[in-house]
Amino acid sequence: MSRIVKAITVAAMVGTIAAMVSWALPHGWTALLAAVVVALVVDGVWIAASRMEDARRRAALDTGKPAGVAWGIAALSSAVLAVHALTTGHVVWGAVALLPLLSRVLTWLHSAMEATSITPRAAWEIASIRQQSRDTDAISRVRMRAAAEAERVRLAEVSKATADLARIRAAAMDRYQSAGELTDGSRALHALPSGWEIPALAAAQTPAGPAPDPALVDGPGQADRDAGRD
Repeated sequence: MSRIVKAITVAAMVGTIAAMVSWALPHGWTALLAAVVVALVVDGVWIAASRMEDARRRAALDTGKPAGVAWGIAALSSAVLAVHALTTGHVVWGAVALLPLLSRVLTWLHSAMEATSITPRAAWEIASIRQQSRDTDAISRVRMRAAAEAERVRLAEVSKATADLARIRAAAMDRYQSAGELTDGSRALHALPSGWEIPALAAAQTPAGPAPDPALVDGPGQADRDAGRD
């Protein structure tokens, strides 16, 4: 960038000298010599202001005054070249008239880029730090996802164990209630008063009555038949 700016600046200075020489040439050697001297002085001031601006920028000092002088001389050179382009009617001189302002714009851009430029080592360190930060963030995200997955599995296992425990407790309560009902029935049997029996048991334990008389059962005919055999 600096070489391009210097080349454009030199081209603008040469164009300014050529324009002034072309004006003074028809008026004799004295006018030509005066024009060359003036052009060289203007270009010398421009070079000095540009160098001072560059030196103060490198030293981190204020570059307002030398930059202002350089901009003034660049504007003056552009004006001279624009007038020469109008008087001669050549489009090429119109393009050359833009070179001084273009050199100043490029100088400003170069200074802005230089103010923010860093060394390759610093750029490598910055890239390393950024890469390390990205790696750390990626590892943290993976760890968080793994922890969330483990917590989800743990909660699922706890829920399953809780459901199993609830079923076991419900079954135990059912068995306990059944056992309680049997116990209540047994207590009721033991609580019967003496001489009281369950009707079914009483019917089964009732003693048989006296055997009936065969004569009554078989009738009178049977008694006669027994007497004939005797």
